[in-house]
Amino acid sequence: MVSTITVFINTIIMYLTSKGIAGNAIQLLKL
Repeated sequence: MVSTITVFINTIIMYLTSKGIAGNAIQLLKL
């Protein structure tokens, strides 16, 4: 059973990727 939080995060990543700014977002999350 997949966690709701995981689904939410994956949805955000997919959205950011479609906007072409996933790289910047990932860098911010790693900080």
